[in-house]
Amino acid sequence: MHSAENEHEHQESGHQLLVVVLACLFVLSITIPLAWHRHQQMPAADQSGQTAKGVWSPAADTHSAAAGLSQPDLANGGSPAVGSAPPAAEEGLAPPTAPLQPDLAKPASPYADLITTDGQLIRSGGDPGREPLGAEPAASGPGPYEFDPVLDPPPSLPSVATWPVPERLLWRLSLLDAQPETRGWSAQVRQQLDRLVASEYLRAEAAGEALANLSEAIPAAEKLVLHIPSDETRSQLNSAAYDLQRRLHVWQAAHQLATGLPPKRNLVVVPVIEVARRGHLPGPATAMVNLSGLLAQLEQYEHTRLPSDGRQIADAIGVLQSSAQKDHRTIGDRLDQHYRNANFRVAVSGNLINRLMPGPERNCQSVNEQIMGMPVWGDSSTFTRVRVRLVPDPHNIRLGVEAWGRVNAQTTTASGPVHVHSDSQSDFVVRKLLLLDEEGLKAKRTFVEAHSASDLVGIDSDFDRIPIVRGIVRNIAEREHHAIHDDALRVTETKVATSARARFDAQVVPRIQNAASSFYQELWEPLVKLGLEPTTIARQTTQLRAVTRLRVGNELQLTAHTARPRAPANSWASMQIHETVLNNGLQQLELDGKTMTLEELYRHIAGRLDRPVKQIPDTMPANVHVTFAAEDAVRVRCEDGQATLTLALATVRKGKNSWHNLLIRGNYIPAVDGLHAGLVRRGPILLVGHRLRTRDQVALRGVFSKLLSKSHQLKLVPDDLAEDQRLADMAVTQANIKDGWIGVAMGPAREGLAARAPASRQ
Repeated sequence: MHSAENEHEHQESGHQLLVVVLACLFVLSITIPLAWHRHQQMPAADQSGQTAKGVWSPAADTHSAAAGLSQPDLANGGSPAVGSAPPAAEEGLAPPTAPLQPDLAKPASPYADLITTDGQLIRSGGDPGREPLGAEPAASGPGPYEFDPVLDPPPSLPSVATWPVPERLLWRLSLLDAQPETRGWSAQVRQQLDRLVASEYLRAEAAGEALANLSEAIPAAEKLVLHIPSDETRSQLNSAAYDLQRRLHVWQAAHQLATGLPPKRNLVVVPVIEVARRGHLPGPATAMVNLSGLLAQLEQYEHTRLPSDGRQIADAIGVLQSSAQKDHRTIGDRLDQHYRNANFRVAVSGNLINRLMPGPERNCQSVNEQIMGMPVWGDSSTFTRVRVRLVPDPHNIRLGVEAWGRVNAQTTTASGPVHVHSDSQSDFVVRKLLLLDEEGLKAKRTFVEAHSASDLVGIDSDFDRIPIVRGIVRNIAEREHHAIHDDALRVTETKVATSARARFDAQVVPRIQNAASSFYQELWEPLVKLGLEPTTIARQTTQLRAVTRLRVGNELQLTAHTARPRAPANSWASMQIHETVLNNGLQQLELDGKTMTLEELYRHIAGRLDRPVKQIPDTMPANVHVTFAAEDAVRVRCEDGQATLTLALATVRKGKNSWHNLLIRGNYIPAVDGLHAGLVRRGPILLVGHRLRTRDQVALRGVFSKLLSKSHQLKLVPDDLAEDQRLADMAVTQANIKDGWIGVAMGPAREGLAARAPASRQ
């Protein structure tokens, strides 16, 4: 019986994709780039981007005006509520021609808030920072923003804004305006957004009415999408509906919280709430949270998706969730739900698991044992088939490992001078339940059933040469055989069951333990050591698939907030990984503001990942020093069918030459060939900097083209899985990058995907 090998192969195949992809993404994020954040501003001059520490931050120009928060750029999402896959993102699309603008003719904020020179959403107790009530209103922000494919600083919000302009959502609506089926829905949503943003305060009655009307747009979209023939238009509607729904959950909680504040003028203009934290929690006893600034910061993050912008929101979530007041916790929980959602999902079907099991096997062996005190000998043949059955469970991974077998035996039983020849058949089934729950992986007790039958095929005795005695002896032997037949079968069944259980446990249990240990050591432990605090958000087992959703990111980091792409319905395995997994991991490499050689960089990353360095690659450029930007020095962005890595470098020195304030980008697209899939670099390295001459470009490309070599490919499907002959009729059926997600799926081969995927811009 080879159920152990089967279980081992299943365990390896089940998490192999997960282990390889995540490990490679973190280890190779520098040397083999994955994704990019393509919307980032470069400083106009070297000195303009210097921070207080003297190290350039790519976000410095975005925030340096201190007069407002950036508007959102192209946030992503398809709507699970509406029930279709999210649409592909579009590159270089401008916002609506007449963006919503709040009324600036309002008194200036009497409290210092997020949109001030210190950029603080939260203050620990004390005076939140008062300003004269008669202060002049702040100057308005810039006009409609034109997105640039290379440099795109986000537009600004005026500092008095209470309801921020959701420009990302408005951009989504602008796409729907062009379609006759969705134009009416888009116009109604835009009208209510106009009304919301025009409201005087967060607590304004008109704001509450607008929010109520916007809530009705969600079920309206669910009905409308059923009557739209175009896949692209359905996806656009789903994305807009999900973007709206995500905001509504937060906006409604903020409006309710602001409505409950004391009716004081200073709290009406810019609501600053005092959060009294529960006594048993560490940290300051109270903190001041600016609701208006928090909503604006959300739109800032929707635009940039930068970890540094997300950190302020994560801080606010922690403070609000720790509050002793229920309505504070409500808005904190909603923020956590929508902006710290699962950012990694893997699903494996029962078909794939069983396909990777070894085929039926037959083993032959001799028999030499005692049954009911009588010696039995002969030959037996055991046929065994192992399969895994998915046991539906809405909250856990529940797998039933079963070994079905049949033992055919031709034996001889000796009883004194008589030898009885029999043919027997024993059927057995061994079952073990594997349960993965919040306490870990558990192997339940092994159960076995056996049923035996035998036929008498002949009798020999020492009296066969004596004609009369021969018949008498045979008759006596037959009567005795039938008399003990049932008892003998029960003994045989017990022996078969005991033997099957022992072999099953001896082979399967160690394999389960080894697989669990390998999963922990290769995936879970490295994430924990990086401080990413992996958390299981959901587990589920259906009749078809086992699904796990993880959140990879600590309490100071945001995770997924956009709707993940859906895998094809016939997928045998699928994986979706959000760019926040990569960005959170890159943040934990602690590269911001560091100066080092490329060799030191290689060793630093290996050390952070607890990977021994045997040899520095020969392709690693020598005599090159880099100083990373103070914030978001290495980041990824997954958008529009490609993944790009951006390195933000304050300084690059090679010999006597030096360059300052650079962005280095490499674009990667999926390449598919049957069951092989990976990310390959497309086009040259993109260098963005101030007054880079031709010789500067040549020198820098010589360095970074080696670092981000085209010869490197990040494999999304492990080679041993892709080359397994048992999967010869399978292929990668999805390999796309959009709305912050990398989606990969495999299933029955269909013609054309391998040819289309490398050039697709989804």
